Amino acid sequence: MSGARPRTLPVWGWWLVVGTVHAAMFGPIAYRALYDRSTFVGPNLFRAHTLFSTFVFDGWWRPATPGYLWQVSARLGTEALRSTDPRVGAVVATTCFYAFFGVALFEVYRRVADRHLPALAPWVAAVASVLLALLESPAALVGWTEFEHGRLFLPLYLPFAPTTIGSWGLNVLFLLYVSELVDRRLATNRRWVVPLVVVVATVAKPTLVPLVVAAIVIAATTDRLRPLPACDAPHREGRDWAAAIRLVVLPAVLVLIPQYLVTATKVQYPGTNYDDRGGWAIHPFAELHDLNALTVYFWLTLLVPLVAFLLVRRSLWEDTAVRLATVGTVIGILAAILLERSGSVWKGDVLQLPEAAIAALVIFIPRRVVELRRLGEISIATLIVLAVLLTPYLAAGSMSWACHVGLGCPAF
Repeated sequence: MSGARPRTLPVWGWWLVVGTVHAAMFGPIAYRALYDRSTFVGPNLFRAHTLFSTFVFDGWWRPATPGYLWQVSARLGTEALRSTDPRVGAVVATTCFYAFFGVALFEVYRRVADRHLPALAPWVAAVASVLLALLESPAALVGWTEFEHGRLFLPLYLPFAPTTIGSWGLNVLFLLYVSELVDRRLATNRRWVVPLVVVVATVAKPTLVPLVVAAIVIAATTDRLRPLPACDAPHREGRDWAAAIRLVVLPAVLVLIPQYLVTATKVQYPGTNYDDRGGWAIHPFAELHDLNALTVYFWLTLLVPLVAFLLVRRSLWEDTAVRLATVGTVIGILAAILLERSGSVWKGDVLQLPEAAIAALVIFIPRRVVELRRLGEISIATLIVLAVLLTPYLAAGSMSWACHVGLGCPAF
């Protein structure tokens, strides 16, 4: 039997392993947020969204906040377990979405962007998924208790907002599939997946999708005006922006328009005071001022993207996922500066736009850097510098995770 091939775990087996690890690590956050609220550190929006989930099946459909997928999933979980406690379904749904987020991160690193490189070992992609899921803005090093006292920072994954957790795995897959589609690396018989992911990700929560849609239109226009050089080996065939317009932009617009019209008007939940989401009004710096966010400290989460572009420059920009996320980040930041929530006392929704795009950058930039190193296009010194810059993100995320799951919070 010496010639027998060694047994290897199939991809779906790795999905189960990675999903289980992420569920075990992050599921307790949802449990403590709902069942141990007095000791949950930092903001906690689980209670409100869990309450909203109890109304989603009233009538044939009830307009909800832009986070409808999590609310439906939470209600279905409660019904499937025949429970009268909506928190049960909320914990189950959130844990499943955490697991899905981990699997999406695993896929990003398992499927390298350059067709000339062998795939990363699955265990490497699995470890990367855990490390990436732990990342948090270095601003979180001061602790979540500072947030509660008015010192605001921009988180990467908003662990206190379950509807955002419900959208993150889909956002990651969305950007991965869009980049593969544009780079002509997605098989023709699999292109049907793209509009499906677009629609579901938009319904889940329209944060990253509208930014990438705008980025596609901008990138397609600039590429038409300034074609890529023929010597650009990774993209010698050119990018397929026409397919992106057809399979990404159009389906997204068809969902985003009615979704915005619904949530821009009154959304009433029986027995609650929550009855008006309102729209967005142009009021420069108003929302940032109201949230005490007019500080450099607030934007510290941009540290790795900014330094990475300074060091790697054009080679980083040529990666389609990074490029779209970068343009989306610029659009999101401009929106956060110019817009304010109107007709509602709720603040911070507009900030989820740059948060989504920046988080996408922090996920896809390390992948591009690893690829460039394997191609010999960046030095080991550059790789080390960027790895060191990620250390405070990992430290902050590990501390926040330990604090949220009840393992102990750092004292400052």
